[in-house]
Amino acid sequence: MFINKEQKEKIVLLNKVLGTRYLTTPYNLLNPKDLIEAATFITSEYVDMEYYWRSLSDINSRFDESLEVFYPAKWMNLSLKNSTNDEEIDDAIDALNSAEEAMSILMDKAEEKCKWVWELILFLNFSEVKKYFFGENVQFDDQKVNDVLEENLSEIYDGSNYKYTVEDSAKEFAKHLLNRCK
Repeated sequence: MFINKEQKEKIVLLNKVLGTRYLTTPYNLLNPKDLIEAATFITSEYVDMEYYWRSLSDINSRFDESLEVFYPAKWMNLSLKNSTNDEEIDDAIDALNSAEEAMSILMDKAEEKCKWVWELILFLNFSEVKKYFFGENVQFDDQKVNDVLEENLSEIYDGSNYKYTVEDSAKEFAKHLLNRCK
């Protein structure tokens, strides 16, 4: 959300070279259009990170099952000695575990930002922003919102309808959030 001078210069160059319009100044979160854009990007970042973490976790679990089926003795060694005694398999396990853990950390960081921006939207009277995401200026019970946002966001939106576009991801998340907060 905050851009230093070096980052700004890189973004300006990227915009020039690629014809993109990436933001080069911080958002003014009191401006509804900026808040909508910030919430859209922050939410989509969380949805993407959660999707990638879930995918890596699934691959890791399936690989473990494959080891059990195709290399049962090596799989047993893994449980007993924390190694299969096969360097390539051990390297693959380490790489998958590292990737899953790294993505979990990125997901947690994105989740904190996502919770923060939705608290801002749901607790303050940003009618234009609520209309954009929910189709109407919905009022929420503060305690219900607190309870919902205390959960892991993956409990609100499990990625089952994962959208690979920024706007669609944010709108899909908002739809699930609305259903949980009503």
